[in-house]
Amino acid sequence: MKKITTLISLVLSIGALAQSQFTNNGNFTIHNGANISFFGSFINNGSFVDSAVVVSISGNAAQNIGGTNTVTFNNLTLNNTSGGITLATPENIRGTLTLTGGILKTTATNILTLNAGATSTSGNATSFVDGPMAKKGNTAFVFPLGNGSTWARLGVTAPATITNTLTAQYFHSAYTNTTSLNAPLANVSTIEFWTLSESVAGDAVNTTLYWQNALASGIQTYDTTLRIAHFNGTAWEDKGHTAMTAGSAGNITSIPVSSFSPFAFGSTNAVSNPLPIELLSFQAQLNSQGMVDLTWSTASEINNKEFTIEKTVNGIDYDTVTKIAGAGNSTKILYYKAVDETPYTGTSYYRLKQTNFDGQSTYSEIQTININPKYSFSIYPNPVHSTLFLNYYSQITTVEELEIIDMAGHIAGIYTTGLQKGNNTFQLNIDWLANGIYFLKCSNANEFTYLKFIKQ
Repeated sequence: MKKITTLISLVLSIGALAQSQFTNNGNFTIHNGANISFFGSFINNGSFVDSAVVVSISGNAAQNIGGTNTVTFNNLTLNNTSGGITLATPENIRGTLTLTGGILKTTATNILTLNAGATSTSGNATSFVDGPMAKKGNTAFVFPLGNGSTWARLGVTAPATITNTLTAQYFHSAYTNTTSLNAPLANVSTIEFWTLSESVAGDAVNTTLYWQNALASGIQTYDTTLRIAHFNGTAWEDKGHTAMTAGSAGNITSIPVSSFSPFAFGSTNAVSNPLPIELLSFQAQLNSQGMVDLTWSTASEINNKEFTIEKTVNGIDYDTVTKIAGAGNSTKILYYKAVDETPYTGTSYYRLKQTNFDGQSTYSEIQTININPKYSFSIYPNPVHSTLFLNYYSQITTVEELEIIDMAGHIAGIYTTGLQKGNNTFQLNIDWLANGIYFLKCSNANEFTYLKFIKQ
C-alpha cells in the first residue's frame, strides 16, 4: 500500500505543475500517515478517506473545494498564494485547520465545520475564513474570520454542552440598525459587526472581539468606555468589558452571554471612542449654471485619508470627478463640498468613496442627476387663463424664438427672448388669445419642441 500512496503523490505533483483539477469519482484512501498536496481544485464525487494525513490546498491561482460528496478532512492546510479558495460544498475537519495563505470563501450552504475536538490556527492578514464557519463541541475556540481584506477574529469560551454548535461570521460593514441604543451605550460601530449563533439555546459563553488596527476600527481609547454591544432584535445593549488586550492590535471580552447575534464594538463615551467614520449626508444637485453641486458632512472621522467623488452612466464604470482630503481624525461635524463642472448629459449617478490610510474604502448611497440634452422645457399652469410660465433649461447662452400655433397650424404669436446658461423662467401674456388648444413651439437652430396647452 505504501507504493500506491507514493504513486498517487507523484501523479498529483505532475498535475500541480499545470494547476490541474483533481477529481475523485471512486474510492480514494490514503494510509500510513502520508501527506498530500493539491495544487489545483479538489473535487470529490466519490469516497475520500485521508486517515491521519495532512491534506494541503496549495496553489497560486483560484482553487475550489467541492464535488457532490462532503469530505471530513483529518488535517487541512490552506496555502494558496493568489486567487483564494472557494468552498463549493460543505466540508468538515476533525483534526487541525492550518491557515497559512489564501482566503477561504464560504456560504451558509457551503460551510466549513470543525468537529468536536478539532482546532484551528488563528489565521493572518492574508489567510482567514470569509463567510460563515461552525465549531462543534464544548471547548473554547477562536474563529479565524475576516471579510474582504480585513482579518477580524471572534473568540468564545467553552460552551457547557458538547453537542452545541456555534456558528460565526464577520462583516466589514455597518449593521442595518446602528442608532437604536440602550443605556449606557452612546454609540456602536458603523464599520463592522459579527454574527454568532448556537444550536443549544441558553448555553452561555463569553465572547471576544479582535481588532488588528485600532484606528481602522474607530477605537481611540483603551479604557472601560469601550464595550461589546449586542443587538437584541430591537436595540443594541451593553455586554460589558471583562477583559481587554490594549494596543493597535487587541481584543475585548464580554460578560457571559446566552443571547446571540449580532455583536459589535460599542462605547459609553462617543468622544473618547467615536467608533464610526459616520457620514451624515451626501447630496448631488444640479445648479443654475448646469453644473452639479456635491455636498456631504461627517459626524466623526477616524483614520480618514480622503474622499473621492465618482460618477457613472451605467452603474458599472465609474470616473473620478475629484478627490478631497479627509480630516484624519475628528469628533465634530465637518462639511465638505465640490462641483462637477462637466456633468454627463442624460441620467448619471454619483457616489462618495471614503478611503482610510490603510487603504480600506466604503461608499455612500447613490445620488441621481438627470440633464436633458442641451435644453429642457416645462410650462404651467395648464389649462391657463392669462399668463403662461415657461421653464427653460439651457446648457448654452443663446437667443430663443417661441411660437404659439393653433390647431389649424397657423402661427398665432411669436416671442423672441435671450437665454442664459442654466435655468430660465419666462412669463407669456396670452390674455389676448381666444379660448382653445394651442402648441408652444420652442426652437433653436434645427431643434424643436412642442408643448401643448389649453387657453380658457
